[in-house]
Amino acid sequence: MRISSFNPVVCGQTKILILGSMPSVKSLEENMYYGNPRNHFWELMARLLCVDMDTGYETRIQRLLEGGIGLWDVFESCQRKGSLDQDIKEEVPNNLVDLLGRYPNIECIVLNGSKAAKGFDKHFKLNIHTIRLPSTSPIPTKYCKSLDDKWEYWKVLRAEL
Repeated sequence: MRISSFNPVVCGQTKILILGSMPSVKSLEENMYYGNPRNHFWELMARLLCVDMDTGYETRIQRLLEGGIGLWDVFESCQRKGSLDQDIKEEVPNNLVDLLGRYPNIECIVLNGSKAAKGFDKHFKLNIHTIRLPSTSPIPTKYCKSLDDKWEYWKVLRAEL
């Protein structure tokens, strides 16, 4: 099944652009970034920005933007059954070059997980500060089994704000 990502969430004060790979099935159903309540993304952003993220989606987005953080995905569309990144096929990249041209304050790209990083490396050769971080997915990995494990990596973004 061919699926498409969401529009970017950015504004003129966005300094950091976090790129995922492609929204999960749950996120697509909910029509929101990181819509799976088990995903650690919003909890990590609450820690990073020192704000309450136990709010509605629009308020969460507003708090990200006020904190200088934007969201998008490396892929505009792909074929995928289920939500696993390993099942992404026939991906088409988003027009990141155009977005960066329209939002010149973006000075750092954060790649959320290995599929986002591999897709970025495959489709883009950009001269911009890039940080690769473990996926916020709830699926444990060898080095990141918990939210606290992920925070040890993600807190590096404090220096970028």
